[in-house]
Amino acid sequence: MKVDTSEINERVEFVADEKGGIQPVFEAFYLISVIYSASRCLDAFERYS
Repeated sequence: MKVDTSEINERVEFVADEKGGIQPVFEAFYLISVIYSASRCLDAFERYS
């Protein structure tokens, strides 16, 4: 199954508008992802300081 950009945008809008954003069942994974990304970013900046 291939999903085009317009379909992804429709799904994003649906989740944001109809469901209120991030679903509770996925919140832990979302937070872990954000924390990991922020950590990698800070590590990269420290290497170049």
